[in-house]
Amino acid sequence: MIPISKLSAKDLRSALIGMALGYAWLGRTQRSVNARLSISHSPKQIDYLEFKKGIIEQIPNIRATINFRQKKV
Repeated sequence: MIPISKLSAKDLRSALIGMALGYAWLGRTQRSVNARLSISHSPKQIDYLEFKKGIIEQIPNIRATINFRQKKV
């Protein structure tokens, strides 16, 4: 995994906006007051996804996880 230096608040905000405009979506369920950021990539891009996770984890009180989906046949 690529080490990520600590980002400034402005750079962190810019990175999150860029993610949301790219391969991500923001949403929440009807029963939740919190939103979620979901990012989808091909399994070949796991290193890039880990890089993005490292950026997201710099936000206090945020939990970032990577989930894998089975390909539909």
